[in-house]
Amino acid sequence: SQHATQEAEPIPEENQIPEAPVNNGDSDEGSPGEEFQASDLEDFVEERMRRSTELLQLFSQEQEWLDQAADIMAARRLQAKEEAAAIDALAEEDAEHQEELDELEAYVHQISE
Repeated sequence: SQHATQEAEPIPEENQIPEAPVNNGDSDEGSPGEEFQASDLEDFVEERMRRSTELLQLFSQEQEWLDQAADIMAARRLQAKEEAAAIDALAEEDAEHQEELDELEAYVHQISE
């Protein structure tokens, strides 16, 4: 058997966490770079949350469709079973009628002799 080897694909840019600027300790207060990083990180987290919410909605819709498909398939299986039972009943009835006809033909043949 063959074993498929998968190479790691690079993470798409929109999924990467923004890189933090290097803090060289020049000041005690937050630098503009740190504020920019915090803003980028906030944007990143908000985008990931939005995307996660969207994916959950899509998953929910897909689950609903799968549930509907399962209900349809169950109804079709039930209908197929009912049709099979009806066909069996008709075949049994046909066999009884054929047996009665055979008996009638034998009786008619016996009387005509």
